[in-house]
Amino acid sequence: MIQSSLFDTLAVPFGFQSDGLSPMERKVFDVLLRHRGKGSALDGKQLASQAEIDGSTRIIRRVVGALRRKHGVAVCSSLCRGNSGYYLADSAEELEEAAAWLVRLGLKILSAAARMKKKTMAEFMGQLRFDELETSDGGGEDAE
Repeated sequence: MIQSSLFDTLAVPFGFQSDGLSPMERKVFDVLLRHRGKGSALDGKQLASQAEIDGSTRIIRRVVGALRRKHGVAVCSSLCRGNSGYYLADSAEELEEAAAWLVRLGLKILSAAARMKKKTMAEFMGQLRFDELETSDGGGEDAE
């Protein structure tokens, strides 16, 4: 893919090849290409319908998680009343806002895990092995 616009630079990583996507990832990606910017966000049901994917919104969350983690696509999500859902970043501000939201979400999840183990966040973080996180399928994608 040749990057030709600000959008391509923000939402799709340099050198991204869509032929590396699974069929389901490709369907969702193709729909999201038509939904750039927070104002055009699609909720999970709408995205599943337009991508012609049967099933729950959980499937959509998993596919969105894969697009983000495996392929580096800047799939953003908005929880704004009246316009919640998924979209591709259309500005640096949208990208930063979405990344900050994911960081906050990740920290909340890590904090909950630390509390369950009766550890401080520093103690817990010191015990984490990031190679385990990369291969784990502990349901984290559903939180995205």
